[in-house]
Amino acid sequence: SFYKKEIKEKIKYIGNPPDIYIYKMDNVSDRTFFPKKIHNLKENQDLNLKFRLMGELYNKNHSFVFNKNLVSGEGKINNLKKIKNGYEINVNCEKDGVFVLNTFFNPYWKVKVNNKEKKIINLSDVHIGVKLQKGEQNIKFLYSRKLFRQKIFELIFYFLNEFFL
Repeated sequence: SFYKKEIKEKIKYIGNPPDIYIYKMDNVSDRTFFPKKIHNLKENQDLNLKFRLMGELYNKNHSFVFNKNLVSGEGKINNLKKIKNGYEINVNCEKDGVFVLNTFFNPYWKVKVNNKEKKIINLSDVHIGVKLQKGEQNIKFLYSRKLFRQKIFELIFYFLNEFFL
C-alpha cells in the first residue's frame, strides 16, 4: 500500500515535473566561502567515527576532506546571485586553493570557472568545492539532471536506432 500511495502521488509529475528549488541565503558567507580551515579525515575510518569527528571539529566555514593535498583558497566574494538551477559568484582569489558552495554533494552539480568546466570536489558529502587560481574568477555552480521523460525519449530513440534503422 505504501508503494501504491507513492505512485499515485508521483504520477502527476510525469510530463509536469516540479521546479527545482535552490534556496537563497542573504549572508553570502553562509552560502559560499573560502574555508577558514580544511580538516583531513581518514577515508577508511568508520562512518560513525567520521561523523562524530566532523561534529566535534565543526566551525562555521570549515570543510572536511579525505584528500590531504587540498588547501583553502583565500580571497573576497564580490558578488553572488541566484541563477536558474544554480549560483553565479564573482570572486577575487588572492591565494590558490579551494572555494566552497555550502550544499550537500550530489553528482548532478557541475561547476564552470570563467566559462570552463572544472571538476567538482566532494568535501565529505557535506559541501562541494572547486579549485581556484589567483585572480578574478567567475564561478557558476549549476544543478543539471536529466528529467525522467528525457531518459525515456533517449531509450526509445536508442531502441529505434538499434532495431529499425
